[in-house]
Amino acid sequence: MGTGHRSLSDNTHSGNAVGSDVRAAREFDAPSIAGLHVRSFQSAYSGLIPENRLRSLDVSARRSIWADRIAGAPDLARHILVTEVAERLVAFIYYGPSPDADEDSAEVGHVFSVHVDPAVTGRGIGTNLLAHAVKSMAQTGLTEATLWVVDVNPAARRFYERLGWRRDGARRREHLGLEGEPGPEFDVETVRYRLHFGVPW
Repeated sequence: MGTGHRSLSDNTHSGNAVGSDVRAAREFDAPSIAGLHVRSFQSAYSGLIPENRLRSLDVSARRSIWADRIAGAPDLARHILVTEVAERLVAFIYYGPSPDADEDSAEVGHVFSVHVDPAVTGRGIGTNLLAHAVKSMAQTGLTEATLWVVDVNPAARRFYERLGWRRDGARRREHLGLEGEPGPEFDVETVRYRLHFGVPW
């Protein structure tokens, strides 16, 4: 599940984030992505996961996972984009063909996760990064995309709905946890959102 979806809280309709640069992730970005992933996860799931569990999350467990994803993304037709502000990595998005069994991966893309540094939310950075990913998917011939959002997360759902994403009726229960970390996970209800690329950005 794209656990970063709960962390998106840009209160803007703009597709441009002033002073930010979007580029493909590189191997040396893995430590920064890992640190951002943990900070964003802690902020997004405060109140859903016990605070002592959130505080115990280890950045080092994430570094090798993201290094492997960056290295292996091309073989899976997946992509990782990052946003920098003043040469500091402040957001990333991970996307590619849909892995869902009921979708045609030749036609449907999927956003696995989006994370924005809690210190810079509200500046249009998540909106801009998502727009880059949608454009990239459309350029590869995909016609629509999906993502999963925790149901009890109205802020993230409003964010996507403002940008034209709509619930498609699919629901499932998933384990909410930061992969690579030992310890308990928590069951949550998730809903799937879909965007047809004919919707203007």
